[in-house]
Amino acid sequence: MKHVTEAIETIVANNNMYCYDVLYEREQDRFFVRVLLDRQEGITIDDCQTISQEVSTKLDELDPFKDPYYLEVMSAGIEHELRNDEEIKLSLGKKIFVKTYEQAFTGTLLKYKDGILTIQIDNKNTVDVGAIDAQELRLSI
Repeated sequence: MKHVTEAIETIVANNNMYCYDVLYEREQDRFFVRVLLDRQEGITIDDCQTISQEVSTKLDELDPFKDPYYLEVMSAGIEHELRNDEEIKLSLGKKIFVKTYEQAFTGTLLKYKDGILTIQIDNKNTVDVGAIDAQELRLSI
């Protein structure tokens, strides 16, 4: 699966998007390859269609699975978890939710530097939170 994931990540990156995840899952008697996308300005239906066509062609070339499967390409979701520095940086200027052991904040991510999130929680106030202290960190609506 690693070579399949790497091939898909390359296709996604060549289209100026971020590959949030590649999943190979079984649901009842069907297999699914799911590609989850993200980027700063969001993902459109046209983006999903482009990636779907390119990934489908590549999977046909690689022929990595013995069983038939369904290919699904989609946005990672409006409130997806921010799991690493790259995903946090992609979220600059977006509304996020962060929960620590003591408090929770929802606001616009203004800056991320040296592991510190700077969040504007209203028109006047900002708060700095260490990413390492976050129990939960995700996009928010």
